[in-house]
Amino acid sequence: MSHIFVSHAEEDRDKAMAIARELERAGQRCWIAPRDIPKGTDWRSSIAVAIDTCSAFLLVFSRQANGSKWVDRELTHADELSKPMFWVRLEQAEPRSEHLFILRTVQHVDAYHDSFRLYAAEILDGLRQRSSEKVSHVRQSPPVISPVQSRSAVSAEEWTNSLGMAFRWIPAGTFKMGSEEFTWSQPVHPVQITKPFYIGKYPVTQREWKEVMGTTPAQQEKKAEEKLQLGIRGEGDKYPMYYVSWEEAQVFIAKLNQREPGERYRLPTEAEWEYACRAGSQSAYCFGNDEQVLVEYAWYQANADSKSHPVGEKMPNAWGLHDMHGNVWEWVQDWYDEAYYKSSPKADPLGPQTGSSRVFRGGGWLSSPQGLWSALRLKYMPGDRLGILGFRLLRTIH
Repeated sequence: MSHIFVSHAEEDRDKAMAIARELERAGQRCWIAPRDIPKGTDWRSSIAVAIDTCSAFLLVFSRQANGSKWVDRELTHADELSKPMFWVRLEQAEPRSEHLFILRTVQHVDAYHDSFRLYAAEILDGLRQRSSEKVSHVRQSPPVISPVQSRSAVSAEEWTNSLGMAFRWIPAGTFKMGSEEFTWSQPVHPVQITKPFYIGKYPVTQREWKEVMGTTPAQQEKKAEEKLQLGIRGEGDKYPMYYVSWEEAQVFIAKLNQREPGERYRLPTEAEWEYACRAGSQSAYCFGNDEQVLVEYAWYQANADSKSHPVGEKMPNAWGLHDMHGNVWEWVQDWYDEAYYKSSPKADPLGPQTGSSRVFRGGGWLSSPQGLWSALRLKYMPGDRLGILGFRLLRTIH
């Protein structure tokens, strides 16, 4: 195994640390907060990434853990990712109903004695057993990219093209798409993404757009209908491009594909976009449901000062993607049909075959907190240009 994520309530920190030390003494690396949170990093993001990359999840359970919202979020995140689990009960207490639903089939040990060395072997044996049962859920490895393919690739997890556009590798997998909070995002339904892909680490920037298309936001605004003109709301090489229609995004993609023979760029489908945005979560946002945390991940109505901002200034999601919430909305490939989710295929849905409007996602600098939900979908005419709307590219894997 790689590292085990140790989840615990604040009140149980000393006992959780004692358990982690015994496991490490037995040769098993552990990740535990706050010890393993790098200095100067956002602790919520660090925890999310640690769960995403762990080989197994260990819950240190007590009455305090039973009532901890942070333990609840960590347990739910691990369950959504199908992580192998084991729990250690520190006292006579039963998990509340939400936890019991997850833990009902998970092996545990009662560790009422403070000499945790007595339990280390049993914990490790239990985790190894659970890991062998979960082989089918192990995260796929990113592809090995040859020097010819990679141009200036940083790693297999992150790939950079000839324009300097960074892309993050996204594994195949399943998730629940949609939300019951919005009638046009109903019903919540299972979706399978059958092939891994690369998606832009950031929205397409003004520098990247100008190098391919030769225009600036000011020039693009002049093409927009007068009623859609909002002025220039953020300008510079690292700012996201906006005042781009869906049709113009297709021209950009065609030119980039010609510029890089053998590559295949396109807009993500709605399903691919939401899957990448969620990054293993099933909450309102990629990090959870707490609107108070939103300022760390997004530029929106409360903090954007009515303009866009340079990409990458806010925290990324668990898969390393920035600005999936806020800054500018992002076009996706699909036609819009409010009823499509009721009959869409489970595997790799492509959206309706025809329509009059195209879908865009993610929220922008003008959006309310609810406008930034991972599941929210809106629509506009494919020829229209808005000062709040840009796009992000997907690169297929051959």
